[in-house]
Amino acid sequence: MKALLILIGGLAMAFAISLDTNDKYAKMEMDMATDIEADIEADIEINSNNNMTATPLEDIDLEYVHKECFPWGIHEYCYFPHTSVSWGDAETICQRWGGHLVSINSKHERDYLHKRLYRRPDYWIGFVDNSGTNTGYQWTDGSGGFTFWHGGQPDLRGQQMCGRVWAHHGTWDNLQCWHGQRVLCKQFLRI
Repeated sequence: MKALLILIGGLAMAFAISLDTNDKYAKMEMDMATDIEADIEADIEINSNNNMTATPLEDIDLEYVHKECFPWGIHEYCYFPHTSVSWGDAETICQRWGGHLVSINSKHERDYLHKRLYRRPDYWIGFVDNSGTNTGYQWTDGSGGFTFWHGGQPDLRGQQMCGRVWAHHGTWDNLQCWHGQRVLCKQFLRI
């Protein structure tokens, strides 16, 4: 990714040197190259620091928000790739959609989701510890039993009480609930 940035930066610089300063169209093209470079840098920052700023729920038009849905067994999952919200707002989005934040109840289900979302940003799961003890995690849909914590997780008892998946590893950690993360919902298939 850094090599791509260097290449784009080099191309933009070479393009700027050859510009006639009075050519407004050439300047517009240079601005576009700079915007692309800034977008790539932002993507690198998001991917290296998945604790994004949460967008307030009232700023999201749920009727038109982009989502990618896919079935598995008797369930359907919907991933909201461009929506970064707090854990509570993520659960609200899923309930409005007709489900809950995803519960992962077997290694088989975990493996399926990991293959499907491996190259995506991290996302909230419906695992929450309302007791603040790091031992009281429960699924919002009432299912449960299976866990796939990353080594040393959960940590920071009483501070980080909401579960997320590190999409690249497929393992879980706990995070402060106000952080912004992507949303993965799960519901029963409608027949």
